[in-house]
Amino acid sequence: MSDRLNAAITTRDRAALRATAHAAKGAARNAASPKLAECLATLEATAEKEKWPTLAKKVKAVEAAFAEVRAFVAAGQFVADSTGDP
Repeated sequence: MSDRLNAAITTRDRAALRATAHAAKGAARNAASPKLAECLATLEATAEKEKWPTLAKKVKAVEAAFAEVRAFVAAGQFVADSTGDP
C-alpha cells in the first residue's frame, strides 16, 4: 500500500492515489483499524483537489497509522473472543 501511494505521489497520478486509498480504506475497516481507515478516507476524499505537498503529508499520516497497526499486531495486544466477536 505504502509503495503504491508513494508512487502515485511521485508520478502525480491522482486517480491512482484515490483508488489505492479507497481499496486500502476498505481493508482497514475490515481489519477494525479505524484510525488507519480515517486517514485513508481523508486521502481518498482530497486526492483530486489538494496540492501535492499536502497529499504527501497525508500519505505520511497513513504510513504512521499503519505503523501503529503493525506494532499493535506484533505486540500481540489483541485477544480473539471465542464467539468470534472482536
